[in-house]
Amino acid sequence: MSMQRLVCCWNGRTFPLVPEVQHVPAFRRPMVWRALNARENEFGMFIAAGLGGPLIGVLARIIDSDINTATGTFSITLYCTSRFRVVELQPFGDCTLANIEPYDDISAADEALAEARETAGYHSHDPSPPVTRENMGRLPTSVLVDSAIRVIGEHLASRRVAWFNRTTPLEAAQLATHPAVFPWWLVNKLPVGIPQRVRLLATTSRRERFKIC
Repeated sequence: MSMQRLVCCWNGRTFPLVPEVQHVPAFRRPMVWRALNARENEFGMFIAAGLGGPLIGVLARIIDSDINTATGTFSITLYCTSRFRVVELQPFGDCTLANIEPYDDISAADEALAEARETAGYHSHDPSPPVTRENMGRLPTSVLVDSAIRVIGEHLASRRVAWFNRTTPLEAAQLATHPAVFPWWLVNKLPVGIPQRVRLLATTSRRERFKIC
């Protein structure tokens, strides 16, 4: 397995496949400038250590930046396409240098086998059976996907969105309906705690993520 070294920082809000605008505090600006001056415009972000299990992060690419000369504020737009596992951390000036290795989902074939084992014996004439904590492990992934997207879509349509991240205006909270994006989009919007974010980031299959959603 290939390993690389990457400049990293702590962050608890950035997830794969979901663009994220972040204001850059003064203490983090040298690291961001370093990334902007690099060819790839990339750096790593991970959620705080000490929570047990592997330390998983995301590879963040800066796709836009903005400096307000009047106020001195600095913001960047990030897009993360992949995750990594931290092998080793060490101080590096004003940030952290990490040895990392790829952290990917299991193969589609392995996920299909896992779903077949969990749903063995499942039979229903209802194409949209109710999803509960008790039965979600036995339901097909397609049912979990449809139920999660439908329920959240109904909340958005009815404007019952008090659970949304307060930094996200309702007009900008467009529902992500693609199954590969939806779990990451949802955890980015929900005001959930660090343990729940760590748990989702460490999943290795789409089915796992939708059982959490």
